[in-house]
Amino acid sequence: MKNSIPNFLVTCFAVGLSILTTRSILGSEPLCDIPCVAYSFKPQVDNGNHHLSVALTFKGTSAGQTLVVFPDVWAGVDYKPQIRNIHVNNATMAPCNNGKHDQLVTHLPNAEITVNYEIHQQQENSSNVKYAIIRRDLIHAPGYGLGAFPMYGQTLECLSDPIKFIFKWMVPETWQVMTSYGVGSAQTIRGSFLKLGHSLFIARETKLCLREICHKPIYFSFHGEFDLSEEELIEHASKSISKERSFFNDYDFSYYLISLIEESDTSFQGGTCLENCTACYIPKSISKKDLYLLLSHENFHNWTGEKIKPSDQGQGVAWWKEGFTDYYSRVLGLRTGDLSLSDFIDEVNQILRNYYFSPVRNAPNERIKIDCWDNKDVQKLPYQRGFVFAIYLNDLIKESTSGQCSLDNVMWDLFDKRHFSTGIFKDIVTKYIPKGIDSEMKHYIENGETIDLSGIKELPLEDKGIESIDYGFTWAETITDIDSCSSAYGAGLRNGDKIKARLNGENWDFNYDPSCEILIQLKDERKIAFSPKKRDLAPCPQLILHNPSLEEKVTQWFGGKDRIDSF
Repeated sequence: MKNSIPNFLVTCFAVGLSILTTRSILGSEPLCDIPCVAYSFKPQVDNGNHHLSVALTFKGTSAGQTLVVFPDVWAGVDYKPQIRNIHVNNATMAPCNNGKHDQLVTHLPNAEITVNYEIHQQQENSSNVKYAIIRRDLIHAPGYGLGAFPMYGQTLECLSDPIKFIFKWMVPETWQVMTSYGVGSAQTIRGSFLKLGHSLFIARETKLCLREICHKPIYFSFHGEFDLSEEELIEHASKSISKERSFFNDYDFSYYLISLIEESDTSFQGGTCLENCTACYIPKSISKKDLYLLLSHENFHNWTGEKIKPSDQGQGVAWWKEGFTDYYSRVLGLRTGDLSLSDFIDEVNQILRNYYFSPVRNAPNERIKIDCWDNKDVQKLPYQRGFVFAIYLNDLIKESTSGQCSLDNVMWDLFDKRHFSTGIFKDIVTKYIPKGIDSEMKHYIENGETIDLSGIKELPLEDKGIESIDYGFTWAETITDIDSCSSAYGAGLRNGDKIKARLNGENWDFNYDPSCEILIQLKDERKIAFSPKKRDLAPCPQLILHNPSLEEKVTQWFGGKDRIDSF
């Protein structure tokens, strides 16, 4: 495991905010009983290049040497190229030569140390909110990409120790600063270095929007232009938040922030759920349905990964954390009417096709842990596998309890425990399926065997012949395995070419779609137009509604009851 902030989420807890009133950088009040770390942030420009200057101030160790850990890698994002010009005041430092920017600072015992460094925008100028975004009018970064920190212990457990953080932003008067902890250019909080990483920091021009949802304040930050109006953006965010808080009967959110940034590439969208906030990058022309589903997915992570904290913080439980989240973002939308039955069925069938036609469908869970960030197909697999397994398990629970309970009860029980592990999950399910699901977990989740939905009698699922597509290469950001006889090869595409955008507006995630021509733009600005081949028809379970009576049957099967506390 790396010394840098690990790639996992930490449990949300309320923090108090106070405005800085002391002249001392570290100060003595409040929170004087724990170590204090101060950050000063200042946006700057040098020869037209915008960057963020950071001054990290802390008390060195009594031994006279302190390791300073710099942003490394999180969620597949490498921050190292964005960190530059590191230097220290009142001490000397030497690089650790560990392939990172980490520095060993030598100083007088217990001396106050200031380490300065810069954060620059990545070359591609991405709007991906997992990066540190540094622009003329916007600073937007997770703590994983923003905050270097001193190691005050020999083990990673020390990253959970309490720390007093002081944040001070030196920005123009027309800017506003908002973070995971509130609004204002000066903030003091009690947290930990883990919590620091899982926080969001925004400084930008223009105003914020404030709304009250479920009687709690929520701030909205919009950057860019969108076809949907601000009120429409807020409306869809409000719906996703309201329905999910209602589902868990959990309104314990004293403050929340939602950030939406325009993504110039119409083929890409995504987001992340951090401490007290959701941040997403979306194309200007995003549809209401896609916006709703994206916000619903990210907001649901306030429970799947946050308030229900996994003991395995890696990709080993992504089938639950991501797959069940995809399931509920759609199911709850159907229940509230925010997602039409037609759109819901399209979504379910789409995911079923993606799963059954995935080239890595039968990859074991161990491979997901290893290859998740290096292979796009593997990265998508736990979303698909978890979604299909949620349907399968929901049916088992309904059958075992004569329709009295469902997967909802398992999620509520997990929320009551505030913890997730495979063992806890299986124990809870045994409450509703006395024989347990050891066999199903082993075969479908751990070994990666194909999940069989043919036993579900209450849903109109039919095996339907589906035409899938052979692009002639493995579709990822970097082209691999190209077939020299393919149309794409004939059009000039080669292994190693990097895709910048798909220009014909289709969503390339769904490789069953028999588009007659695909137009892509490479990062070297070349444009390639080609026609993929259609593969032979292959069977895939699909929801098919032959008559109106089946519509009610589907709605009831995916429907839910009010929460019950015991069974």
